[in-house]
Amino acid sequence: METIKIGNQVMCRESAVKVNTSNRRLNSIVQEILVRDFPELGGAGWKCRGKIIQEDDEVTVLRVQVISQQASRAYWIKDWKDKNWDHAENEAVALSKLQKVFSSNPRLFVPRLVVWDPDGKYIATEDFKGATYRTVLLWNCMFPSKYSKLLVCTDEIVDWLRCFQASTVHKRSKIDTEELDREFSSRLSVCFEQGFLSKHMFESLSEAYKTCLVAVQDTEFKIVPVHGDFGPINILVGETGVCAVDFEVYHYGPNHVDVCYMWASLLAMSTYHVLGRACLRGLIERFLHESRFKLDLDKQGLQLELLRILLKKAYNSVRLGFKRSQQGRLGWMARAYFYRSLLARFLKGGLF
Repeated sequence: METIKIGNQVMCRESAVKVNTSNRRLNSIVQEILVRDFPELGGAGWKCRGKIIQEDDEVTVLRVQVISQQASRAYWIKDWKDKNWDHAENEAVALSKLQKVFSSNPRLFVPRLVVWDPDGKYIATEDFKGATYRTVLLWNCMFPSKYSKLLVCTDEIVDWLRCFQASTVHKRSKIDTEELDREFSSRLSVCFEQGFLSKHMFESLSEAYKTCLVAVQDTEFKIVPVHGDFGPINILVGETGVCAVDFEVYHYGPNHVDVCYMWASLLAMSTYHVLGRACLRGLIERFLHESRFKLDLDKQGLQLELLRILLKKAYNSVRLGFKRSQQGRLGWMARAYFYRSLLARFLKGGLF
């Protein structure tokens, strides 16, 4: 087991991946957390332990627990690399705006922002005690007795979205269909050129997407805050309620975008989770029904965005697959064909 020293404390690390973040920098971040949340401790009377969760060329993510005689609190630290510094700012801006909004909702949460360093580009938030929505679904969707609780959880997630979208005064705007057309055509061409799509499917997807674009080109959609990665893995479910995390791509856009990210993720889960498929499809129907009722969504906008997301996921898998070695390529291409099956269901009308 590898260890990381923070001041005079030791952080245990289970993986053997090389750590590029300096100990001095980690020490500085933890000391800043102590100043904010444990001012009475000064430089002593505390212990720190934690684990590096993720480290790649974009970010280092750590879960740190600070223990003192007065309290024990857990934190998430994201230390962004130079080319992704704007992610820290996006998340800090989002959480700063949302703290007051969600403080009045007893079961809806966002992580408490503890430290944001606009120069060093790291951010620390307090941990929320709960499991990811994906984990909750995987463990419970096979048991009919759990279905009613999962329905409640699904409704709370829709309520979270409604509260999130209501945090800013809404305006209405049309979608830039020309930009979407360029995006779609480019991705579809790459998939076709790499032999991922047959000529028939290529033509069918082209026709379906252009039909969707024509249907929405004169529609004004409600512009709201967008989480940008609102999937089951970024929703935490605990005894006290639900909490969304990871706001690094926070921006403004049409009000159906986050709904479709969740929808696409749940569709994927229902496809490969054979034993819990009936339950998951029931939850998808409930999620869409409650979303359309509470968020004033346009069906044509939902169709357009779902098709865009499914194609984006397939395209990314194809692109990354051809950049990897043979062993890594197989996994990415398997993902690509998985999303192609969902695209085929979309064309047959099996997702609506």
